[in-house]
Amino acid sequence: MNNHLKTKDSIEEVIKGANILGDMVLQTLGPKGKNILIQKSTGPEIINDGVTIGRHVFLDDPLQNMGAMMMKQISKNTDDAVSDGTTTSTSLGLAILNLGYESVKNNPNLNTINLKKWLHYWKDEVIKILEEKAIAVTDENLFHVCMISSNNDEALAKLILDAYKEVGREGYITVAHPISVVPSFKATKGMIYDKGWLSKMFKNNNKEKAFVAEKAKVAYVDGELRDQLHLISILEKGLDDGKNSPIIVVADRFTEDIVALALQNKFAGIEICLVNAPGLVEEQMDYLNDMIAYTGGFIFNQKASRTLYDIQEEDFGFVDYAKITDKQFLFKVDSPNKQSVDDRVAELQTKIDETKEDMFRNLYKVRLAKLKSGIAVIYPGGQSDIEIEDNIQRAKDAVGSLKAALEKGVLPGGGIALYRVAQILTEKEHDVPEEKECVIAFETIVTSLHAPLHQILDNCGYTEQQKDSIINEISNMEFWNGYNARTEKVENMLESGVIDPLKITISALENAVSVSTAVLNMGGSICLRQIDFEQGKIPLMELR
Repeated sequence: MNNHLKTKDSIEEVIKGANILGDMVLQTLGPKGKNILIQKSTGPEIINDGVTIGRHVFLDDPLQNMGAMMMKQISKNTDDAVSDGTTTSTSLGLAILNLGYESVKNNPNLNTINLKKWLHYWKDEVIKILEEKAIAVTDENLFHVCMISSNNDEALAKLILDAYKEVGREGYITVAHPISVVPSFKATKGMIYDKGWLSKMFKNNNKEKAFVAEKAKVAYVDGELRDQLHLISILEKGLDDGKNSPIIVVADRFTEDIVALALQNKFAGIEICLVNAPGLVEEQMDYLNDMIAYTGGFIFNQKASRTLYDIQEEDFGFVDYAKITDKQFLFKVDSPNKQSVDDRVAELQTKIDETKEDMFRNLYKVRLAKLKSGIAVIYPGGQSDIEIEDNIQRAKDAVGSLKAALEKGVLPGGGIALYRVAQILTEKEHDVPEEKECVIAFETIVTSLHAPLHQILDNCGYTEQQKDSIINEISNMEFWNGYNARTEKVENMLESGVIDPLKITISALENAVSVSTAVLNMGGSICLRQIDFEQGKIPLMELR
């Protein structure tokens, strides 16, 4: 195999690929943005979401494809963090990449490591200003946030806001595949987990297709329940009160003998159900502790001071209502122990505050919502597969925006916040250190902050003269005043409901700078090329 070192050419091709994908994605930005039609194996699909578009783009040229993949990474990182803002992050990333590369190309002796350092420095300065300018969110603001993220779908925005009002600020909202053509949501107060019964034979309600119980007792086991005598002890003590209370056993695993014995008692007239404990093995103790904070009770395991042979009445948790299916179980307690719940909530809140990884923070938030508020599931509705997928994505974007707005507040939307920060920085231009890389980084960031606004105006179909006229009109206005592309008027963006969550704007900027600077510091590339043999194409590594 012949390897080829083509450093300069390879970088140019990577950037070309980034622009091919970027130009496609940026057409969707703003209220006048266009949809993209994607051919899938299941048929055509209409997309208006940056990360989804990127997922379906693959370029024939391996170097260009790597550039496209870098753009994809910007969108994906933003989507993973805040579930929206992917197109804005692409706009910023592409601008930084193109401007930065022009500077690198025109200044052969430029220190790209220093350039990267200063780009991150000025990015942090932008974030500081954004945080200073953001305001707390109101319920009215939230509706507008959902409207913008759902592509101005008023019905969907109202549905999500209604769900939020049902579960509260501490509640958790998620999106599921529609159960009918009509959009709807289901809010649940209580603890709900994605684990189900051990056998459909435990079902006692054919209409609900579930095991349904009121005033039930719950026995908790951390680990496997394998001793039949342990189950007998649970049943005996649980039925001691003579009320024939339904009994639920939650454990990590159950042996076949235990399941058989439980079903035998169920057929004998005892209301019993065996349920898998939620979470992975290493998480289960945490989940069980959440549950007993809510229901009361005691967790039996190998480390416990007592065994199930000695189970007492106070060792059972208590639920006013339980519903268990093959995939899920719900526990509701009308009046849980306030002190126990408050203590557990405080523990989880501390973990949320101290944990930096968004994935873990979200897991803690879900657990907290189960204890403190509740969970709402959004079913966006739709008739065709195309409509359903589009509705699901827009609902996810809107929910992500709502969460972000609640967490850190809001800014003027329509690219105005970033444009205003560019103005603020420009006023301080005389204070910029004279180091070449610092000056270039400053100019790159400031110019890039204009990109989302310019793209929104481009997508409106305006000429350069019209764009310049609009920008000149808003340039001397207050921070919150800008151009509303939907109404085609200069307005106060807060009053007109054109607002963006601060958290999403920050995430878009951070990911744009992170990925684009990695490309700018690129010294070469290694990619796959296809070599034709009689037996077919074999991928080989090629240094370029």
